[in-house]
Amino acid sequence: MIKKSTKNISIDDILRKFNFIEEGSIIIFHDNYYLLASCMQTQSVMNFDTTMDFELVFNPIMQGDFPTLELKIEFYKNKVKVETISNLISVDNINEVQNICNYFSFSSLPLIVFSKRNNSLKILELKNQFSDKLAETLNHFRIDIKDIIKNTNN
Repeated sequence: MIKKSTKNISIDDILRKFNFIEEGSIIIFHDNYYLLASCMQTQSVMNFDTTMDFELVFNPIMQGDFPTLELKIEFYKNKVKVETISNLISVDNINEVQNICNYFSFSSLPLIVFSKRNNSLKILELKNQFSDKLAETLNHFRIDIKDIIKNTNN
């Protein structure tokens, strides 16, 4: 389920996180919550609305010699894929692993899609039904999600 988010963040705060990134996504911490922000083309941002369906997949991959977790969210309208957001997490980078674990520790997943070209911004929330799948995927890398969340919340 996708709904309009009650979270609030200014486009200027988002743009500061994307100084050198033209397109892509990152998990950021803002006002005591984690969110996934994705910089896209203007037309892609316009495609997003609450009538879409989505499928979220975790892909453990190797990027060269580096173990990487790909978070991929595919969005559909009437069963036709219209957009994809992908985020790569280096499993060797403990900050990136902590961020994704903390992001998936809440019942809703805030998602920001925006365009640098015209400063358009949409803030949505996805219903989180994926914490167990994330834990299972990270277990392939010998990472315990419960331990990470416990240690970062102290």
